[in-house]
Amino acid sequence: MGVHKTGMWLRKARALATAALLLAYPVVSYRTNTARHFDPLGALFAFAPLLVLTLTAAWAARARGLWLTLWGGACLTLWHYRAFMTAHCSWAYLAEDVGVMALLCGLFLRSLRPSCTPLISRLSLLMRGSLTHL
Repeated sequence: MGVHKTGMWLRKARALATAALLLAYPVVSYRTNTARHFDPLGALFAFAPLLVLTLTAAWAARARGLWLTLWGGACLTLWHYRAFMTAHCSWAYLAEDVGVMALLCGLFLRSLRPSCTPLISRLSLLMRGSLTHL
């Protein structure tokens, strides 16, 4: 198998794995939040987006070693308190939702500065083209 075919196969496998995770996440989070007893898989899925996001940021940081060490320490802390995290993983889902909404609100508010094109105008331009014909 050539290098080109291997790279193409890896891209397809990565895309398939990403799609599977994107489909599995809402199913597992729903199942976790509606179950009478929480399980470790639900807790893992509750913290997975935050862990992936922070791992990506740590990997891209200038002081990669320091940030990866801190990330590993945070993972060990979560592992040490896994019983507590499993029992209260619905709070992680709530924190995730609040965090996403806060980021979106911040993005929108930032686009309202005098030097920027408002986010709603940019979205309208993407969907409809020029705003002059509206």
